[in-house]
Amino acid sequence: MRAKNGWARPVIGKDVTHDVSESDEPPHGGSDVSDTKPHFDFRNSLGYLINLLSRILVSDYLRRIEGTGIAPAQAYVLGELWDEQPLPQVELARRLEIGKATIGQTINRLEQQKLIRRFRSSEDKRLMMIALTERGRDLQGPLESAAIEQLDMLRRRYGETELEELRKKLGAFADEMRAYAGAGEQDRNRK
Repeated sequence: MRAKNGWARPVIGKDVTHDVSESDEPPHGGSDVSDTKPHFDFRNSLGYLINLLSRILVSDYLRRIEGTGIAPAQAYVLGELWDEQPLPQVELARRLEIGKATIGQTINRLEQQKLIRRFRSSEDKRLMMIALTERGRDLQGPLESAAIEQLDMLRRRYGETELEELRKKLGAFADEMRAYAGAGEQDRNRK
């Protein structure tokens, strides 16, 4: 692919060397001193594209749940509680793979909206337990319906088989990257 400035835009798995004619200028005001080093196009990187897809899907879901007053991150917390409650706050953070500060902020908002309640565990006073209120349980229908509508739209556009293959590949990729990141963290902790 060629960008407007004549520089080759790499495609995942393709050679990223520049294809520059004499009249082309290097990007970002660089010099033309035999500067034929490959450049990395972040907009075509796997990380960028996955993040972009995530933002598009979250935006679409947000539009679908607009009348509920809930943000997608809050819906994920409620979804965990619809499956099992009460849960310790640290367990919610672990299941959703988010930090303690982030889960704390999300739970604060849900509590202000009277969708969840917090209380100390009777078995271990150090644990803060999270449970749904009636209002929190009432949101299950509209939030799940919106998620199903989005999934149905994706199935119509891309097909059941292709979506399932993508879901499996992304899940396996996430597992591998999680293991890779964990191994790297263990190596860093040994130093």
